Amino acid sequence: MLRLPRSTIRSFLRRRRGATAVEFAFIIGPLMALILGVIEVSIAHMNNSRLQTSTQKIVRFVETGEGRCAQPEEVRDLFCSYLGVNDASSCAGKVRLAVLSMAEMEDRGGVSFDDADNVYEPGEGGDRMIIRTFQKHRAFFPYLGALLRASPTDGGDAQQGPQSMIMHSTQMFKNEPFASPDC
Repeated sequence: MLRLPRSTIRSFLRRRRGATAVEFAFIIGPLMALILGVIEVSIAHMNNSRLQTSTQKIVRFVETGEGRCAQPEEVRDLFCSYLGVNDASSCAGKVRLAVLSMAEMEDRGGVSFDDADNVYEPGEGGDRMIIRTFQKHRAFFPYLGALLRASPTDGGDAQQGPQSMIMHSTQMFKNEPFASPDC
């Protein structure tokens, strides 16, 4: 067996050349994952906040009777403008909404993203209403998107993306008293 002198071993253990590079290599992976995770969650939270605010604006549009003669596509386009999505084709694929009376919603048993397909029935003055809005949010980082329960869309692979999360907002309200529509 080959034996090294003690001085050689001590000399080797005392050397610090390249230690910073090795430490950096250990730290960079978790640090980047943390930074990208914070960015992804922040963007998702911002989009969810914008969805909530836009939904509230549509609630006001419906409950005052302002939208009693509007068509579903017009309401969707207005909702998209509140969200900041100005491209109609992009909006149609990413955003859905359903405005129904409480009784109608109960009869349907709820509304999901696939069922929502821009159902708009503004009701009469004094009706109890419910609105459900949905928006697809694309996850920028596929692995982090998987942690946020994003699902593969547009033919994407769960490991490679693109992935999207369906965010939704639900609000219940009572229409203000207004006259029947003369549409």
